[in-house]
Amino acid sequence: MLLRIDQIWGRLGLELTAPFLQIAVTHHRFAVNHTQPVLSVRPDRLELDIDTTAAREDLGLYDPNRFWHAWAAQGAAVAVEATAKIAEEGDRLAAIETGETDAIANIARENTTPDDEFDVGLVPQHPPEIRWREVPGEQHYAPGEVTVDLKPGCVDVELRRGVVRGYLRQPPVLEIRYVGGNVDVRV
Repeated sequence: MLLRIDQIWGRLGLELTAPFLQIAVTHHRFAVNHTQPVLSVRPDRLELDIDTTAAREDLGLYDPNRFWHAWAAQGAAVAVEATAKIAEEGDRLAAIETGETDAIANIARENTTPDDEFDVGLVPQHPPEIRWREVPGEQHYAPGEVTVDLKPGCVDVELRRGVVRGYLRQPPVLEIRYVGGNVDVRV
């Protein structure tokens, strides 16, 4: 017996998808903000107070409130003095009856004769009052500030995996044929 065996090998096929890798990088963003320090200084100083009220009053220059009191007091003194003088003159005129005959002439002469005494004051009697005080200065310091604004970058990765898929492109074939005409069967 003659057999003929033919074999056709199977074929495998591959379906490939290539992998894909993409990397995207964003850089860091870095910002520095700052405020300047501030130093303010006010130096020591002197405050001077000069009070000339007493010196001005010596010259007859009063402030409005004191003016009314001073002239009212002076007017009252003049009125009291004039009243006393008029009363004295009246007493002298009444003395005519007692024997003073020249009372009217004497009174007229006294009223027309100026007083020999007078006082002129151009320089004040009181010096001005001078007061001073020291006012300490001030210092103020406001420190500066530095702030950092950081936005970190990142790396974005996109990966598509590759795929390998196998498939049977051609199945294997096994052919067995009988060639010849005799069959020998032995048992």
